[in-house]
This record gives sequence, C-alpha cells and structure tokens, in this order.
Amino acid sequence: MEELGEVVTDDVAAWSPNMVARSRAELIDALLSHDEVLTDVDVVIDGLDVVGDKGIAEWRATATFSFPFLLDEDLLIEPTGARLTLAGVTIAEFRGTKISGLRSYFDDSALLEQMLVEP
Repeated sequence: MEELGEVVTDDVAAWSPNMVARSRAELIDALLSHDEVLTDVDVVIDGLDVVGDKGIAEWRATATFSFPFLLDEDLLIEPTGARLTLAGVTIAEFRGTKISGLRSYFDDSALLEQMLVEP
C-alpha cells in the first residue's frame, strides 16, 4: 500500500459499490481492512482511455472463492473453490501527476450470484 500512498493526493475521494473514502488514509485503511474471501486474483485491463484529466479503465477480475463470506452479518456463504469473474470500470481523476478521485463501477450482485452457485 506504500506505493498507493505515493500516487494519490492527501484528499483523494474514492467510491465503489462497497467502499467510500475521503482521504489517502481512509482509502489505504479501506483497502487493507477488506476480508480475504477471494484468492489468486487476476486483473485484465480490457480498455484504457485518457480524456482530459481523467483515465478510464475497463477491467475484468477473476479470483478463487477460497474463504467463507459473511453477508449482512446473518448469512454465511461457504467457499466453493470456484473461479469467479467480475467486470467493471474505474475512473481516475488526476490533479497534476497524482490521483485525486477514484470511482469504480461494477455489479457486486453478479459476484454474489456466482458465490451461490454450486460447483
């Protein structure tokens, strides 16, 4: 995470369907505190565009569902060992050479559906 701290501004604002951060410290904390449910994560960038001060990346991530996932504090989904796929888009806004804003869009319910399928 040290590398991330070097490329984002102190006041970076980040959002995704399951995370909000309003500073570098909050972003690093959010990324470090996530559950280790998925392992062997591979990310492929399918497209990358730069428009003004924004970079837009379309991506696909695949990972192994290796550890139990607790949903809403009352539903435990046991790992299946299956490979799961999630596609999305991330937009990075730049201030000079550093990222001042990050927004990631993806359908986390599609990931949940894959977790619930028996292998």
